[in-house]
Amino acid sequence: MSRETVRHNGVEQAGRMLAIVRAAYEDDCRLFSDPLGFLRAEDDIDLVVTGTESSVATDCSIAGHYRPAASDTERARVTIATTSSPRRKQFTALHEYGHHLQQFDELADAVAEYPDDALVEEAACDAFAAAVLLPSDVVDRHVGARGPTAASVKDLYDGSVASRAVCAIAASQRLVMPGVILVVDVDGIVTFSTTRGDFVPPKRLSSIADSEMFRTARRHYDTGGGASGRGRFTYRTGSQSANLYFDTAWCDGYAIVVATDASPAWASFAVPADDRIVSSALYEDCDVCGANYRVTLRCSTCREPRCPNGHCACTRAGERTCTRCFLRLPATQFVSGSNECDECRN
Repeated sequence: MSRETVRHNGVEQAGRMLAIVRAAYEDDCRLFSDPLGFLRAEDDIDLVVTGTESSVATDCSIAGHYRPAASDTERARVTIATTSSPRRKQFTALHEYGHHLQQFDELADAVAEYPDDALVEEAACDAFAAAVLLPSDVVDRHVGARGPTAASVKDLYDGSVASRAVCAIAASQRLVMPGVILVVDVDGIVTFSTTRGDFVPPKRLSSIADSEMFRTARRHYDTGGGASGRGRFTYRTGSQSANLYFDTAWCDGYAIVVATDASPAWASFAVPADDRIVSSALYEDCDVCGANYRVTLRCSTCREPRCPNGHCACTRAGERTCTRCFLRLPATQFVSGSNECDECRN
Protein backbone atom coordinates (compact mmCIF):
# COMPACT_ATOMS: atom_id res chain seq x y z
CA MET A 1 0.00 0.00 0.00
CA SER A 2 1.42 3.40 -0.97
CA ARG A 3 1.98 6.11 1.63
CA GLU A 4 -0.63 8.27 -0.06
CA THR A 5 -3.16 5.43 0.15
CA VAL A 6 -2.31 4.96 3.83
CA ARG A 7 -2.88 8.69 4.42
CA HIS A 8 -6.16 8.64 2.50
CA ASN A 9 -7.40 5.58 4.40
CA GLY A 10 -6.29 7.15 7.68
CA VAL A 11 -8.35 10.27 6.97
CA GLU A 12 -11.32 8.02 6.12
CA GLN A 13 -10.93 6.14 9.42
CA ALA A 14 -10.57 9.43 11.32
CA GLY A 15 -13.95 10.46 9.92
CA ARG A 16 -15.48 7.35 11.49
CA MET A 17 -13.78 8.16 14.79
CA LEU A 18 -15.18 11.68 14.79
CA ALA A 19 -18.66 10.35 13.97
CA ILE A 20 -18.55 8.01 16.98
CA VAL A 21 -17.37 10.77 19.35
CA ARG A 22 -19.97 13.23 18.11
CA ALA A 23 -22.75 10.66 18.33
CA ALA A 24 -21.77 9.84 21.91
CA TYR A 25 -21.00 13.32 23.24
CA GLU A 26 -22.46 15.84 20.74
CA ASP A 27 -20.39 18.58 19.07
CA ASP A 28 -19.93 20.60 22.26
CA CYS A 29 -18.12 17.67 23.87
CA ARG A 30 -15.30 18.78 26.19
CA LEU A 31 -12.92 16.81 24.00
CA PHE A 32 -12.99 19.66 21.47
CA SER A 33 -12.23 22.43 23.98
CA ASP A 34 -10.18 20.69 26.69
CA PRO A 35 -8.75 17.32 25.57
CA LEU A 36 -6.74 16.74 28.75
CA GLY A 37 -9.69 17.56 31.00
CA PHE A 38 -11.88 15.25 28.91
CA LEU A 39 -9.49 12.30 29.32
CA ARG A 40 -9.05 12.90 33.06
CA ALA A 41 -12.83 12.65 33.44
CA GLU A 42 -13.20 9.43 31.42
CA ASP A 43 -14.14 6.38 33.50
CA ASP A 44 -12.21 3.85 31.43
CA ILE A 45 -8.89 5.70 30.96
CA ASP A 46 -6.01 6.70 33.24
CA LEU A 47 -4.12 9.75 31.97
CA VAL A 48 -0.48 9.68 33.10
CA VAL A 49 1.85 12.65 32.57
CA THR A 50 5.43 11.62 33.31
CA GLY A 51 9.03 11.62 32.12
CA THR A 52 10.73 13.36 29.20
CA GLU A 53 9.75 13.05 25.55
CA SER A 54 12.62 10.66 24.83
CA SER A 55 11.85 8.47 27.86
CA VAL A 56 8.18 7.81 27.06
CA ALA A 57 8.15 4.42 25.31
CA THR A 58 6.22 4.71 22.07
CA ASP A 59 5.57 3.09 18.72
CA CYS A 60 3.89 6.28 17.51
CA SER A 61 5.16 9.30 15.61
CA ILE A 62 4.82 11.36 18.80
CA ALA A 63 5.99 11.22 22.43
CA GLY A 64 3.13 9.26 23.89
CA HIS A 65 2.00 5.73 24.60
CA TYR A 66 -1.32 3.90 24.76
CA ARG A 67 -1.81 0.72 26.79
CA PRO A 68 -5.20 -0.98 26.42
CA ALA A 69 -6.91 -2.48 29.43
CA ALA A 70 -5.76 -6.06 30.04
CA SER A 71 -9.12 -7.10 31.51
CA ASP A 72 -12.63 -5.81 32.17
CA THR A 73 -11.60 -4.75 35.68
CA GLU A 74 -8.66 -2.61 34.51
CA ARG A 75 -8.52 0.78 32.85
CA ALA A 76 -6.66 1.72 29.69
CA ARG A 77 -3.68 4.06 30.10
CA VAL A 78 -2.62 7.09 28.06
CA THR A 79 0.90 8.31 28.87
CA ILE A 80 2.32 11.64 27.70
CA ALA A 81 5.57 13.44 28.50
CA THR A 82 5.73 16.01 31.29
CA THR A 83 8.19 18.13 29.33
CA SER A 84 5.97 18.52 26.28
CA SER A 85 4.46 21.96 25.68
CA PRO A 86 0.75 22.45 26.52
CA ARG A 87 -0.12 22.36 22.80
CA ARG A 88 1.90 19.21 22.21
CA LYS A 89 0.33 17.53 25.25
CA GLN A 90 -3.11 18.11 23.72
CA PHE A 91 -2.09 16.60 20.38
CA THR A 92 -0.36 13.64 21.99
CA ALA A 93 -3.36 12.96 24.25
CA LEU A 94 -5.76 13.09 21.30
CA HIS A 95 -3.53 10.83 19.19
CA GLU A 96 -3.36 8.24 21.97
CA TYR A 97 -7.10 8.56 22.63
CA GLY A 98 -7.46 7.74 18.93
CA HIS A 99 -5.80 4.38 19.64
CA HIS A 100 -8.27 3.87 22.48
CA LEU A 101 -11.17 4.46 20.11
CA GLN A 102 -9.87 1.66 17.87
CA GLN A 103 -10.76 -0.80 20.64
CA PHE A 104 -14.45 -0.33 19.83
CA ASP A 105 -15.74 -3.12 17.60
CA GLU A 106 -17.01 -0.88 14.80
CA LEU A 107 -13.68 0.92 14.39
CA ALA A 108 -11.57 -2.20 14.96
CA ASP A 109 -13.49 -4.01 12.23
CA ALA A 110 -13.20 -1.04 9.86
CA VAL A 111 -9.43 -0.59 10.25
CA ALA A 112 -8.85 -4.35 9.98
CA GLU A 113 -10.27 -4.22 6.45
CA TYR A 114 -7.27 -2.19 5.27
CA PRO A 115 -3.97 -3.74 4.22
CA ASP A 116 -1.22 -2.31 6.49
CA ASP A 117 -3.86 -1.71 9.16
CA ALA A 118 -1.27 -0.63 11.76
CA LEU A 119 -0.02 2.15 9.47
CA VAL A 120 -3.58 3.23 8.70
CA GLU A 121 -4.36 3.36 12.43
CA GLU A 122 -1.35 5.63 13.04
CA ALA A 123 -2.41 7.92 10.18
CA ALA A 124 -5.98 7.92 11.49
CA CYS A 125 -4.90 8.94 14.99
CA ASP A 126 -2.88 11.85 13.57
CA ALA A 127 -5.77 12.95 11.34
CA PHE A 128 -8.26 12.64 14.21
CA ALA A 129 -6.13 14.81 16.52
CA ALA A 130 -5.62 17.40 13.78
CA ALA A 131 -9.34 17.57 12.95
CA VAL A 132 -10.28 18.13 16.60
CA LEU A 133 -7.69 20.86 17.21
CA LEU A 134 -7.58 22.57 13.81
CA PRO A 135 -10.88 22.75 11.85
CA SER A 136 -10.62 23.06 8.06
CA ASP A 137 -12.03 26.61 7.99
CA VAL A 138 -9.07 27.79 10.09
CA VAL A 139 -6.64 26.10 7.68
CA ASP A 140 -8.42 27.77 4.74
CA ARG A 141 -7.61 31.21 6.15
CA HIS A 142 -3.86 30.58 6.09
CA VAL A 143 -3.05 28.03 3.33
CA GLY A 144 -3.76 29.13 -0.23
CA ALA A 145 -4.78 27.14 -3.29
CA ARG A 146 -1.14 26.56 -4.30
CA GLY A 147 -0.41 24.78 -1.04
CA PRO A 148 1.55 25.54 2.14
CA THR A 149 4.72 27.49 2.70
CA ALA A 150 6.77 27.34 5.89
CA ALA A 151 5.40 30.79 6.78
CA SER A 152 1.81 29.63 6.37
CA VAL A 153 2.45 26.70 8.74
CA LYS A 154 3.82 29.23 11.25
CA ASP A 155 0.75 31.42 10.71
CA LEU A 156 -1.48 28.42 11.47
CA TYR A 157 0.40 27.92 14.72
CA ASP A 158 0.22 31.60 15.67
CA GLY A 159 -3.48 31.80 14.84
CA SER A 160 -4.67 28.69 16.71
CA VAL A 161 -4.19 26.61 19.86
CA ALA A 162 -2.86 23.66 17.83
CA SER A 163 0.66 22.27 18.17
CA ARG A 164 3.30 22.54 15.47
CA ALA A 165 2.67 18.86 14.66
CA VAL A 166 -1.05 19.44 14.12
CA CYS A 167 -0.37 22.48 11.94
CA ALA A 168 2.11 20.42 9.90
CA ILE A 169 -0.44 17.62 9.42
CA ALA A 170 -3.20 20.00 8.34
CA ALA A 171 -0.87 21.85 5.96
CA SER A 172 0.58 18.65 4.47
CA GLN A 173 -2.90 17.63 3.33
CA ARG A 174 -2.85 20.76 1.11
CA LEU A 175 0.44 19.92 -0.65
CA VAL A 176 -0.28 19.68 -4.38
CA MET A 177 2.74 17.47 -5.11
CA PRO A 178 4.44 14.71 -3.10
CA GLY A 179 6.37 16.21 -0.23
CA VAL A 180 7.07 16.43 3.49
CA ILE A 181 6.70 18.93 6.31
CA LEU A 182 9.22 18.63 9.14
CA VAL A 183 9.40 20.16 12.61
CA VAL A 184 13.09 20.34 13.60
CA ASP A 185 14.72 21.52 16.82
CA VAL A 186 17.60 23.96 17.01
CA ASP A 187 20.16 21.11 16.84
CA GLY A 188 18.69 19.67 13.65
CA ILE A 189 16.79 16.79 15.30
CA VAL A 190 13.46 15.93 13.66
CA THR A 191 10.71 16.06 16.30
CA PHE A 192 7.86 15.42 13.85
CA SER A 193 7.35 14.67 10.17
CA THR A 194 4.28 14.26 7.99
CA THR A 195 3.99 13.56 4.26
CA ARG A 196 1.73 13.63 1.25
CA GLY A 197 2.31 11.17 -1.58
CA ASP A 198 4.76 8.26 -1.67
CA PHE A 199 7.43 10.22 0.12
CA VAL A 200 9.70 8.65 2.74
CA PRO A 201 10.30 11.16 5.56
CA PRO A 202 13.27 11.17 7.94
CA LYS A 203 12.45 9.33 11.17
CA ARG A 204 11.47 11.15 14.36
CA LEU A 205 14.58 11.87 16.48
CA SER A 206 16.89 11.45 13.46
CA SER A 207 19.22 14.32 12.53
CA ILE A 208 19.14 16.47 9.40
CA ALA A 209 21.75 18.86 10.82
CA ASP A 210 24.09 18.22 7.86
CA SER A 211 21.43 19.02 5.24
CA GLU A 212 21.26 22.21 3.19
CA MET A 213 17.67 22.57 4.40
CA PHE A 214 18.65 22.85 8.04
CA ARG A 215 21.83 24.86 7.39
CA THR A 216 19.70 27.39 5.49
CA ALA A 217 17.19 27.55 8.32
CA ARG A 218 19.92 27.82 10.99
CA ARG A 219 21.42 30.90 9.31
CA HIS A 220 18.14 32.71 10.01
CA TYR A 221 17.66 31.52 13.58
CA ASP A 222 18.68 34.78 15.24
CA THR A 223 16.22 36.85 13.19
CA GLY A 224 13.41 34.29 13.34
CA GLY A 225 13.06 34.47 9.57
CA GLY A 226 13.50 31.84 6.88
CA ALA A 227 14.59 31.13 3.33
CA SER A 228 14.00 28.69 0.48
CA GLY A 229 16.26 26.70 -1.83
CA ARG A 230 17.09 23.23 -3.18
CA GLY A 231 18.58 20.41 -1.17
CA ARG A 232 18.55 16.82 0.08
CA PHE A 233 18.52 15.14 3.46
CA THR A 234 20.30 11.92 4.37
CA TYR A 235 18.42 8.99 5.91
CA ARG A 236 19.82 6.91 8.77
CA THR A 237 20.73 4.23 6.19
CA GLY A 238 23.04 6.68 4.42
CA SER A 239 20.83 7.05 1.34
CA GLN A 240 19.65 10.49 0.27
CA SER A 241 16.34 12.00 -0.74
CA ALA A 242 15.75 13.59 -4.11
CA ASN A 243 17.01 17.13 -4.66
CA LEU A 244 13.92 18.86 -3.28
CA TYR A 245 12.54 22.37 -3.29
CA PHE A 246 12.38 23.51 0.33
CA ASP A 247 11.14 26.47 2.34
CA THR A 248 11.97 27.21 6.00
CA ALA A 249 10.71 29.39 8.84
CA TRP A 250 11.26 29.51 12.59
CA CYS A 251 8.24 28.87 14.78
CA ASP A 252 8.58 29.36 18.54
CA GLY A 253 12.12 27.97 18.62
CA TYR A 254 11.65 25.18 16.05
CA ALA A 255 12.34 25.16 12.32
CA ILE A 256 9.48 24.38 9.99
CA VAL A 257 10.70 22.79 6.74
CA VAL A 258 8.32 22.31 3.82
CA ALA A 259 9.87 20.26 1.00
CA THR A 260 8.31 19.05 -2.23
CA ASP A 261 9.10 17.38 -5.55
CA ALA A 262 7.68 20.15 -7.74
CA SER A 263 5.36 23.18 -7.94
CA PRO A 264 6.32 24.71 -4.58
CA ALA A 265 3.89 27.35 -3.36
CA TRP A 266 6.71 29.83 -2.72
CA ALA A 267 8.07 29.83 -6.33
CA SER A 268 6.40 31.18 -9.45
CA PHE A 269 7.66 28.28 -11.59
CA ALA A 270 9.63 25.14 -10.84
CA VAL A 271 10.21 21.95 -12.79
CA PRO A 272 10.05 18.57 -10.98
CA ALA A 273 13.05 17.98 -8.70
CA ASP A 274 15.92 16.22 -10.51
CA ASP A 275 13.94 16.66 -13.78
CA ARG A 276 12.11 13.43 -12.89
CA ILE A 277 8.64 12.38 -13.91
CA VAL A 278 6.53 12.89 -10.80
CA SER A 279 5.66 9.71 -8.92
CA SER A 280 2.70 7.37 -9.07
CA ALA A 281 1.50 9.05 -5.88
CA LEU A 282 -0.17 11.51 -8.26
CA TYR A 283 -2.75 8.84 -9.04
CA GLU A 284 -5.95 8.69 -7.01
CA ASP A 285 -8.99 6.43 -6.71
CA CYS A 286 -12.30 8.27 -6.89
CA ASP A 287 -14.47 7.55 -3.84
CA VAL A 288 -17.64 8.13 -5.87
CA CYS A 289 -17.19 6.27 -9.18
CA GLY A 290 -14.09 4.18 -8.40
CA ALA A 291 -12.05 5.57 -11.31
CA ASN A 292 -8.26 5.39 -10.98
CA TYR A 293 -6.82 8.51 -12.57
CA ARG A 294 -3.78 10.73 -12.76
CA VAL A 295 -4.27 13.98 -10.85
CA THR A 296 -4.17 16.85 -13.35
CA LEU A 297 -6.85 19.10 -11.86
CA ARG A 298 -7.79 20.14 -8.35
CA CYS A 299 -11.09 21.78 -7.44
CA SER A 300 -10.62 25.48 -6.67
CA THR A 301 -13.20 25.25 -3.86
CA CYS A 302 -12.31 22.08 -1.92
CA ARG A 303 -8.72 21.72 -3.30
CA GLU A 304 -9.23 17.96 -3.66
CA PRO A 305 -8.34 16.12 -6.90
CA ARG A 306 -11.21 16.06 -9.42
CA CYS A 307 -11.68 12.79 -11.31
CA PRO A 308 -12.42 12.63 -15.07
CA ASN A 309 -16.13 12.26 -14.21
CA GLY A 310 -16.11 15.54 -12.29
CA HIS A 311 -16.20 14.13 -8.74
CA CYS A 312 -14.44 15.87 -5.84
CA ALA A 313 -15.19 16.72 -2.19
CA CYS A 314 -17.79 19.25 -3.35
CA THR A 315 -19.85 16.56 -5.09
CA ARG A 316 -19.73 14.54 -1.87
CA ALA A 317 -21.18 17.41 0.16
CA GLY A 318 -24.66 15.89 -0.06
CA GLU A 319 -23.46 12.60 1.39
CA ARG A 320 -24.02 11.42 4.96
CA THR A 321 -22.25 8.94 7.24
CA CYS A 322 -24.28 5.93 8.36
CA THR A 323 -23.97 5.52 12.14
CA ARG A 324 -24.02 1.72 11.81
CA CYS A 325 -21.72 0.89 8.88
CA PHE A 326 -19.88 4.28 8.86
CA LEU A 327 -19.97 4.46 5.06
CA ARG A 328 -20.38 7.81 3.31
CA LEU A 329 -23.48 7.47 1.13
CA PRO A 330 -25.75 9.76 -0.92
CA ALA A 331 -28.57 11.34 1.10
CA THR A 332 -31.07 9.47 -1.09
CA GLN A 333 -30.00 6.23 0.65
CA PHE A 334 -31.37 7.46 3.99
CA VAL A 335 -34.98 7.66 5.11
CA SER A 336 -35.80 11.17 6.29
CA GLY A 337 -34.81 11.58 9.94
CA SER A 338 -32.80 8.35 10.08
CA ASN A 339 -29.03 8.19 10.74
CA GLU A 340 -28.85 4.63 9.37
CA CYS A 341 -28.72 3.89 5.65
CA ASP A 342 -31.45 1.86 3.95
CA GLU A 343 -29.14 -1.18 3.67
CA CYS A 344 -28.46 -1.27 7.42
CA ARG A 345 -32.12 -0.65 8.31
CA ASN A 346 -33.21 -3.58 6.14
